[in-house]
Amino acid sequence: MKIKNEHFCSAATVIITLALYGVLVLIVMELWNLIIPDITHWNSINFWQALGLTILCRLLCGTIHHFKGFSSHERCYGRHHHGKLHNMSPEEREAFVRRRFQNLINDETSGKE
Repeated sequence: MKIKNEHFCSAATVIITLALYGVLVLIVMELWNLIIPDITHWNSINFWQALGLTILCRLLCGTIHHFKGFSSHERCYGRHHHGKLHNMSPEEREAFVRRRFQNLINDETSGKE
């Protein structure tokens, strides 16, 4: 009986995920059709074109793989330092943040030269 419950939960998860992606694609399609044709005089798009546009944005910009809040970038980098910062005193925290921003500024200025 437990196996059937696991299959039901995974099937329900798949159905809910597909429904949410469908709603996301409909939102993209509606936004495109409301804004872009008036501004650029391009044609309106259908559901399948909006799906392709959504997938293209996903490939170019990063993650939409789940709706739990943090992107993979935040999970890999931002949350990594959360534990470190939590265990530091206020003075250590300030010094750590200053070093991080200084490294960021140095990286940006050295890349422009």
